[in-house]
Amino acid sequence: MQKPADVSHYDDPDRPRLQRGKPTGQGKGAATAHKSSDPALVAVQQKGATEIDGVNSYFAVAFSDAETTDERPRYRFLMAPSEEEENTTKMVALAQIEVEKFLKRVAPTIATAKPQPVRRPAKSKAVAYKPYFAVQKLNALDLDYNNSAELVFTAQKDNGADPIYVTVVARVDVQGNPRKLYASVTSALRLDVAPRLELIDAVDANGDGIAELLFRSVHFTGAEWVLFHVGPDSLTELFRGGAAD
Repeated sequence: MQKPADVSHYDDPDRPRLQRGKPTGQGKGAATAHKSSDPALVAVQQKGATEIDGVNSYFAVAFSDAETTDERPRYRFLMAPSEEEENTTKMVALAQIEVEKFLKRVAPTIATAKPQPVRRPAKSKAVAYKPYFAVQKLNALDLDYNNSAELVFTAQKDNGADPIYVTVVARVDVQGNPRKLYASVTSALRLDVAPRLELIDAVDANGDGIAELLFRSVHFTGAEWVLFHVGPDSLTELFRGGAAD
């Protein structure tokens, strides 16, 4: 049989070898013959070996996954640029609905006022597009590592001296559409009634491997921490308190 071109692994002294029958004296001292620069292995060898069937053996803890967790974004759902743009557009639509409901609730006179006639600009003049939100951010998360995204959208809408803040949490369904689980809308002059929520991060608060959402809740007199568990259809508040200034 022809030897493969890449045979570097055949020269690995730590490569396991299978053989039939009782181990022979050829393996005696093999464990001590190999010199390693690995600090962990050196530390184990310095503690001595146990002779089993005539072979010096060492016991150590090892991991089959050699990758470091720093290279993997924890609880992040990775999306292609086109997918991120599509989800952002859908979340903007959900957040806009929540803001419009908020405006009707807190300012009914504005909602029922007679609309003013719209003056159309001359066709020769270009009209600059003004987005609905002045500031917006989308966070895509995978809180339980099931390859299904939870989306947290936060945005700010200009409203004169009383800017509006909105936070929407949604779960992407099997059709790829975000389904709203929770929404919070307030304004700068109403922080005493409804605080503004700022997403801090996804954290595994109880150590079960499933992450919760940690927010900073900002009101008139300061800020505090709020921790939510994300359920199938809603968010459940687990903790509120502490100084988050």
